[in-house]
Amino acid sequence: MGVLDKLDKRIAEEKSGGGGIIGKVSLDIGFKVFVKGESNFDTFFIYDLEDDSSKEKAKAAATKFLKKAGLEGKKSSHSIQIVIFKEHVLDGNITNWNDDRYIQCPDWTDDWEKTGYPGLEKAINDAEYLDQDDVFGKTHWARISGKPELTGKTYTAQDSDGNDVERPSMYQYVAEFYETKNKAQEAAGDASTQSSSEEVDDSPPGMTSKNWNRYKKEILKEVANTELDEVCEDYGITDVKWLRRYCKTNEIEFTE
Repeated sequence: MGVLDKLDKRIAEEKSGGGGIIGKVSLDIGFKVFVKGESNFDTFFIYDLEDDSSKEKAKAAATKFLKKAGLEGKKSSHSIQIVIFKEHVLDGNITNWNDDRYIQCPDWTDDWEKTGYPGLEKAINDAEYLDQDDVFGKTHWARISGKPELTGKTYTAQDSDGNDVERPSMYQYVAEFYETKNKAQEAAGDASTQSSSEEVDDSPPGMTSKNWNRYKKEILKEVANTELDEVCEDYGITDVKWLRRYCKTNEIEFTE
């Protein structure tokens, strides 16, 4: 990529709301509840956009979760959830991330109406390869961009000299989809693409890399018909949330 191409790329990014994060993401629709001490994963109840009964079940599950937490009377929020998988980020500043990044886009806000929805609509229309039935409930290579929230909300940060400065809170949204990882890497300006066969140590907590590589296929076959808790117990995996996230990231069907 020549210098002028790079310049054009950066100018285009600024016009569309900034470079943001390029990486692998999941995009789901469902009901979000806020319960102190509970994980982002456990407090979002996904449903199938094409299935009315699925929507009602998700809403009922969210209400039940709130009641169990002692928050009866609180309501869930209908939202679009974006999850950026930290280990699959190709471009963007994630130095302060401890784990995957969960982004909520409630559909009743001005930011969703004027930024989130138009951004997603354009990204879908521009991705000619993408079947619109496969937008939600799937993982994608995408760019998540940001624009200042319309509320004018700010936060205090420090500049390079250590001085406190007020910066606008950013509303994050889907700005672009990429058909393949290679295309996402090109967009990120990464000329060197890794081989898909390159070995990485992605072993789960409680298992050595050697045992994970030995039993991986067997485990991922079992999760389709056996509850994750039971699979973890059988193979010595100590973090069921890790296995759940791994299955979701790699689009592997699993049983709760």
